[in-house]
Amino acid sequence: MDLMIHHYIGAKQIVKEDIIELIGKKEIISEDKFSIIKNIKEKEIAKLSFLLQSAIHIGILLCKGELSEELSESLNKISSKLDKKSLTPFLKTATNFAIRTVKDGSNPIPSPDISSEVGDWFSNEIDKELNVKLKNPELPILAIITHSEIIIALDVIGFSLNKRPYKIALHSGSINGVIAYTISRLAGVNKTSKVVDPFCGGGTIPIEVALYQQSISSFPFENKFAGFRIPILKSFFEKESEEILNRQASKKVSVFGFDNMLKIVKGAQKNAKLSGVFESITFSKVDIEWVDAKFDQDEVDIIITNPPQISIHTTNKKQLLKTYDDLFYQSKYLIGKKGMLAVLLINTNDAKEIAIKHNFEEVESIPIQSGGQKYSLVKFKVKQ
Repeated sequence: MDLMIHHYIGAKQIVKEDIIELIGKKEIISEDKFSIIKNIKEKEIAKLSFLLQSAIHIGILLCKGELSEELSESLNKISSKLDKKSLTPFLKTATNFAIRTVKDGSNPIPSPDISSEVGDWFSNEIDKELNVKLKNPELPILAIITHSEIIIALDVIGFSLNKRPYKIALHSGSINGVIAYTISRLAGVNKTSKVVDPFCGGGTIPIEVALYQQSISSFPFENKFAGFRIPILKSFFEKESEEILNRQASKKVSVFGFDNMLKIVKGAQKNAKLSGVFESITFSKVDIEWVDAKFDQDEVDIIITNPPQISIHTTNKKQLLKTYDDLFYQSKYLIGKKGMLAVLLINTNDAKEIAIKHNFEEVESIPIQSGGQKYSLVKFKVKQ
């Protein structure tokens, strides 16, 4: 059977690297929003479900195809592609099912209507009568609709992996865990990188970096995954869960999160405790102007951050421009000529102008989209 990984645009290379790192070399088909792993085993599905930080949704691929104007037409076209061989073992034990619809992009059809139509189609395609059970179904089916594709998969998670269980203390303007992890890896973070986020907010970026460096799951106590309710997968999910719970983070600190408000820092610390990597991160109340006092020159490998954003609605632009100026000034001292500064931005023009002033050059600008919000991850290095 094949596994479908739903991820953000721009993340496919990171997803591929993560898969190889976690379960070894596989035949992987990489697309803009989806990666398909061929011929995967049950224990590998369980491991990826807990540890693949770059995934939004994970499911055993049943079929996929182009999305026509009429959904019924699209479903009829993919009927011949339905992987009944992979589905049969799961059907043997199931007595009920449900359809969960995810729309990645604009589509005028309401999700409940899509779920209903996909449910009718699925019932007609299988050789078994199943009841509909919306809560905790034995056979959870995931339908993902993009602007051009429809993907049908056996859902092994049951919800969006964006919803990290450690995010209790929220912060305005914060990004979700999948984006935080993705941009960190796109910035070049590896297992030994010394990483600083000078605008850490709720701590999502430092937490995701620490989880990755310590090989700990974002879902350490998660027993809500759909895989626990699917007989064929249940034992593998239980074993993987037990191994993760027995894994402890080390106290080696190479990740730092700073913010200028004590209340925000305490919230980040609370989130880090819930994530299991509190001992692996140093959080401090530090204004951007004084970050250099925490490190020696050229000590930091990567600065990755989601700063206060400048938009057409910004009323304190002069103050924010000063903040950006401080960010580049401090970064030049911290990372030297070998490090990387990666900044998540809605509007890139002001930051790029300030970067030139401080002798930074743009290395790459990567588009990232979360819901309807479009960002760019802009990577800078000091000019040689």
